[in-house]
Amino acid sequence: MISIEEAAIRAGVHKESVRRWIRQGKIPAALPSRYHGYQIDEEAFEAFLNGKHQIRYRGQVEAKEVLNALAKMWQKTKQPDLFLYARDIAIKAGLYEEHSKTWDSWSGDLLETNGNLLYSRQSEKKHLDRKDLTKKTLQITEKNLEAIEGELLLREYL
Repeated sequence: MISIEEAAIRAGVHKESVRRWIRQGKIPAALPSRYHGYQIDEEAFEAFLNGKHQIRYRGQVEAKEVLNALAKMWQKTKQPDLFLYARDIAIKAGLYEEHSKTWDSWSGDLLETNGNLLYSRQSEKKHLDRKDLTKKTLQITEKNLEAIEGELLLREYL
């Protein structure tokens, strides 16, 4: 048996993700005491991870092809709604985290070619951290961030 914390480390996710998987019934877990928290069956957890990552990997190949096609379409049409499609595809295929880490690093060719977008992304992320935002301002900021990240994705797949 392993704890939620250990499961999160093995999966490379936040503890809340593991708790959500438990609530959704994707991972069998027992709650022997509130003090010790949930205990997860190690074999069942490994099987869950293996299945999850295999499906995610298979989907990534197709997602990258779709992102390539979207990038070419965007290059011709400059339709801004393609940004949101690209971001959604990357999230669903498990590609978003990898790109997000790259954007957070601000390095090399990425900075040279997309410096303004990276700066805008950082600015929007800082804006989201503010506690005094109205609901409408929060929604606008989130949409702006999604569009910026979508454009960064499409530029990477050109």
